[in-house]
Amino acid sequence: MGSSAREMTRLDAPSTIQPASAPPPWRAPLDAVAPFLRHGPSARALLTALELGVFELLPPDLATSPDELRRMLSLPPESMALLADLLVGQGALARDAAGRLTPTPALLAALAHRDLLEAKLFLGLAAERDLLAGLPALLGDRPAFMARAETFRLFDYRPAETGADPAAVARWVRLTTALTTAEAPAFLAHADLGGHARLLDVGGNSGEFARALCAATPGLSAEVLDLPGVCRAGEAHLARTAPDAPVRFRPADFRRDPIPEGFDLVMFKSVLHDWPDAEAEALLTSAARALAPGGRLLVFERNGRGLDRGPVTPDTAPHVLFAPWYRGPDRYVRTLERLGFDLRLTTVEIDLPFLLLDAVKPA
Repeated sequence: MGSSAREMTRLDAPSTIQPASAPPPWRAPLDAVAPFLRHGPSARALLTALELGVFELLPPDLATSPDELRRMLSLPPESMALLADLLVGQGALARDAAGRLTPTPALLAALAHRDLLEAKLFLGLAAERDLLAGLPALLGDRPAFMARAETFRLFDYRPAETGADPAAVARWVRLTTALTTAEAPAFLAHADLGGHARLLDVGGNSGEFARALCAATPGLSAEVLDLPGVCRAGEAHLARTAPDAPVRFRPADFRRDPIPEGFDLVMFKSVLHDWPDAEAEALLTSAARALAPGGRLLVFERNGRGLDRGPVTPDTAPHVLFAPWYRGPDRYVRTLERLGFDLRLTTVEIDLPFLLLDAVKPA
C-alpha cells in the first residue's frame, strides 16, 4: 500500500468461540451477510465502500490511517471522515485509539461471500427505494407500481426474449445467481435426489441451481429450459465457473413451447410465482404430464409468509414487493393431487419460509 510503519500496525488474529449448538452449515453465508442488511443508510454506506474498492485497500490484519486510505481513494478529508464513521458505526470497520482503521471479523466473514453480500445490498436498497416512494400504489394499484418500480425493471424478461439488451439480462442473471448460491444448499439439505438421472430445471436461469444439484448427486445430468437470452448468459456463467458441469441449456419460452419429455426429475425453483394462477397451473400440469412415470416433480418457492416477524430491512424489502404474488402451497397441491401424484410438503427457513413440494408421479 505504500504506507509508512507509523501508519499501519499488524494486529493479532482474533479468537473465535464456537457456539454450543451451531446452525446448519448451509446457513453460514446467510448468517455472515445478515448483520449488514439491517438498516438502509448503513447498507448504502457499505455498498458505496464496496464500489469504491475500500476493502481491497485495507489488509485484514493491518490497521491503516484514515489519511492514507483517503489518499488512495482520492477523497476529500471530510468525505473520508464521514464514510469511516458510517462504516465504524455499522460494524464493518474498527477504529483503534490512534484512529486507525481495520476490517472487523464480521465484515471479513461477510466478504467471504461477497457476491451474495453485494446482490443482497443492491436488491435490498432498490426495493427500499421503491417501497418508500410507492407503497400506497403497491397496495392499491399494482400495475402502476410495477411500471414505476426500479426492482421490477431489473427483472424485465423482454430483453431475454428479443436479445435487445444482453447487458440487462446478464445483470439480473448475475443477481439471481448470487442468491441461488445460498438457496441451493438449503434445498439439498432437505431433498435427496439420489437415484435420478436426468433433471429438467424449468426457468433455471444461469444453471447455477442445476449445477449445484448435479454436483451433489452422482450420475445426475441436467438441462435448463429458459428464454434464449437467459440461456446465453447461463452458458457464459458456467463456461467461466464450472465448464465441466453436466448441465446443458435448451432455449425456449415454456409458456408457449411444450415441456420436453424424457426426464425423471423436473424442478421449479422460484419460477411459478412469476405467473398468474391460471398460467402457473397450466405450466405445472404440462410439466407433470411430460415427466416420466415414477419421476419426481419439485417446487421450491417462497410461500409469502414471515414478513410479520419484525421491521422491514434491506434483507426483506424485496420480498415485500413480491409478496402479493407469492402463493402458499394449496394451489400446487390441488393441481398435483388431481393428477394422481403422491405429495410431501416441507417448510425450509431461509430468509423467509420456502415451501418444498416433493411430488412423485404414479408408475
